[in-house]
Amino acid sequence: MRFRLKLHKVSKACPKPRYDYSQAEEFRLELQDRLKRTDTPVGQDNLNLHSSEAEWQKLKAAVTETAEKTLSARGRTAKKDWIKPETFALIEEKRNCPRGGERYRGLNREVQAHLRQDTADHLNGIYQEMAECERRNRSKDLFDTVTRLTKLACPTVKVVKDASGHTLTEDEEILERWKVYCENLYTRDNETDSPEPDPGPREPVPTLEEVKKALESTGNGKAAGPDALPVELLKLGGDSVVEALHRIITCVWVTGKWPEDWTVHLRPTVQERGPFNMRKLSYDISDLARQ
Repeated sequence: MRFRLKLHKVSKACPKPRYDYSQAEEFRLELQDRLKRTDTPVGQDNLNLHSSEAEWQKLKAAVTETAEKTLSARGRTAKKDWIKPETFALIEEKRNCPRGGERYRGLNREVQAHLRQDTADHLNGIYQEMAECERRNRSKDLFDTVTRLTKLACPTVKVVKDASGHTLTEDEEILERWKVYCENLYTRDNETDSPEPDPGPREPVPTLEEVKKALESTGNGKAAGPDALPVELLKLGGDSVVEALHRIITCVWVTGKWPEDWTVHLRPTVQERGPFNMRKLSYDISDLARQ
C-alpha cells in the first residue's frame, strides 16, 4: 500500500506590536500634545457633528502614531542554550568517531556526563532566577518561570464528533461541524412576537471619574484586541485619553451608535477535556452593543 503526503502551509497572523514602556513619560506628553491639537469637545448639542466612530479613529490613530514615535519595540526573550560549547564539541567528536571502539564508548560516557552537568547548571540558574524574583516581589515573573518548568506539552488534536457521535478527522468535516455547532449555539429557540419591554427612564451619561476608574481598574498584560491597542497605552495616556474615551462613550450613550472596532466578534471555541467534547468561550462586546 502506497501513501502520498502533502504538507499544507498555514499562514500566520501578523503579530501585534509589543512596546517597551520605559519611555512612558515622553509618550504621555507627546500624546497629550497631539490630542490637544485635535481636541473638539462634544456636548449634547453637537453630537451629530462628531460621531463615536470618528472620535475613536482619531484617538486610535493618535495613540498608535505616538507609540511608534516615542516607544521602542520590545522583542521576545531569546531562549538560552543550556548545552555548553565544549559539550557540542564532544558530541561532534563522538559523531565522527567509528562506532564500537573503546574510544567511542569513552566519548559516549563523557558526553552523557557533560549533558548531566549542563542540565544541572541550567536548572540551578533558573532556581537562582526564581529566588531573585521572589526577593524582589516580582510574582508575575516567578509564576511565569514556574509555569515554564512544569508545563507539559499539549499536542494538537484534530478530532471531534458530529451530532450522531461519529468521529471526524478530516479538516473539511471538522470545519463544517464547527460551523453547524456555532450556528445552532447562537440560534434562539421558540422565538415569539412578544412586545418589547419598557426600557424605563434613561440613565445619566457616565461621568469622567467613572471612565477614569474603569480604565485604571483594567489589568495589565492582557492581549490586545482587533484594534491592536494594548491597554497599557491607554493607561499611560493619562487624563487626555480619559477625556477622549469619555467623549466617545457620551456619543455612544446618546446616539446608540458604537465604533466599528468595538463591535467586532471574538469567539474562540476550544475543546474541553474529555472525549471530543465541545465548549464555547465567548468574549463578544457586540452583545453589549445590541443592548
